[in-house]
Formats: sequence, C-alpha cells, structure tokens
Amino acid sequence: MRLFNHLAVLSVLLLGACAPPSSGAQVVLPHTSMTICSDDVECGDGFCRFGVCAAQECATKLDCAPSMICAEHRCADPPPTCRGPDDCPVDQFCDGIRDVCFVPGEGEGEGEGEGEGEGEGEGEGEGEGEGEGEGEGEGEGGAISLDGYSLEDRESTAHKTTLPVGITLLPGESIVIARNATAASFAGKWGAVDGWFLNVEVVNLGVPIVNGRERFTLVADDVVVDGPGFVGASTKHCYQRTGSDGGDIGSWAEVSEREATPGTASGVPGRHGVTITEWCDADGAPNLEFIELTNLE
Repeated sequence: MRLFNHLAVLSVLLLGACAPPSSGAQVVLPHTSMTICSDDVECGDGFCRFGVCAAQECATKLDCAPSMICAEHRCADPPPTCRGPDDCPVDQFCDGIRDVCFVPGEGEGEGEGEGEGEGEGEGEGEGEGEGEGEGEGEGEGGAISLDGYSLEDRESTAHKTTLPVGITLLPGESIVIARNATAASFAGKWGAVDGWFLNVEVVNLGVPIVNGRERFTLVADDVVVDGPGFVGASTKHCYQRTGSDGGDIGSWAEVSEREATPGTASGVPGRHGVTITEWCDADGAPNLEFIELTNLE
C-alpha cells in the first residue's frame, strides 16, 4: 500500500507539470530557469519568445518584423545610414558606396532599359558575325545587369556565391566583392572603393576564399562568362588582369598588397563585358580578401 501511495503522488506531480498553464499564470519548469509564457507582460523586463521568457527580443533580424532590424538584441527601426547588411531590413541590401539600404531591382529600371537595349543590339551583331559567346557579346558597350550571375571556385564544388539581384554595372564600372568585411573595415585595409562594394559574408563556404588553390569562374545563368582562371600561388598574393585568357598565368600580373587597386581596373585587350579583373589575399586578415569584377568596354 505504501508503494501504491508513492506512485499515486508521483502521477499527480507529473500530470501537474504537463498541464497547460492557466491564463496569466507563470509556470517555472522544474530543474530549469525557463518560464512558460504567452505574452511579454508575463516576463517582466524580458520578452516572450516561442512560449518561453527570454532576456533578448531577437537574435537576428529574422526574428523581427520585415521592416525592422535587430539592434542590441532588440527589434528596432533601421538607422538612416548603413554599414552592412545587419543595418538593413531582411529584404534589403546595404549600398557600401552610398551607405543606404536599397531593395534589389528598385531604382534601376531606367538605367537597365537603356543599357540592355544598346548592349543587345551590338551583341547580336557580333555574335552572328564572329561566333562569340553570349556572355561577351550582350554587354559590350552597354550597362549589364548582374541578375543571375554567380562566382564559383572550379577547384571546389562547395564554393559558390550567387550575386544579389538589383546590381547593374555601367561601362567601365567595377564591383568589389569582399569576403566578410564592412565598407569601413575594407577601406581601412585597401582604401575607399570607387564603384560598387558588396560584402557577401562568406565564412567557410563560398567565393571569395583566397588560399592560392582556386580557379575562379564567373557564370551567368549557368553559362561560363569568364574563366576558369589559373591556379594562383599560395597566400599573400594579389593578381591583376592583363590578358584575355583568364586561365593563362600570362594574363595576370602578380602585385603586392600595396599595389592592389580594388574598384579601379584598366582595360584588358581582347575582353569585353563583365570580367574578373583582380583578386587578392589579405595577409593576416582573411575577411578582407576580395574579387573585383569590371564591365569592360
């Protein structure tokens, strides 16, 4: 009988622990510090997240409303200027040159229309007469949208970075793609970028990761536009494009970090359209590695 009484008491305790809380009641789970909740008011100075009280309202901006960001673990309105993607709502990017958030595809309509019209007309003519690939012909002489473009490392199937939509390069314009650095920290190493700047926040997988064993390749809608490039030397090297064949080491000039010029590219004989024009490893600062693309005239 004594054993039966102990079992009965244990059953009551278990049933009580599993029962749903009454309205407005706080239930502290046994042997933990978690408090079940249904509203912020039940958590004092904390927040009710996923039915449990937490000291932080958000971990990332994905925890907040679409128009807000996560700042110091609280959902807040975006600042008037941005320093990186965390300062912009989830559907926007930070323009590293103008320091403002933008929605991909908005505000580009007029420029893309003019550029595409001119570029397609010239590209079709050259493509039919000379048999050149679409990647070079379409953009020659006009603006080129990078929608559908990606950078790949053909030495590693895991390393691929798809560029965000809404970026259009005018003739002669460049975009610098940083591994994982804000515009400010990048400028501290290489100087201010004259053109587009994109932080792709690559940590372990993606492009650019520069270790000296990569074959960088530019792809547009599953068609190779440039590359695969040659396999560079080990780390602490920078390369600038000098020739049309990116797979030939003779088409690249090896330069020191002090001679690197991200965002400023010269013409490359025999190349037109979007081209990989420079890439660099950063000594002791892998997050500052970069690849430069340029719309060559």
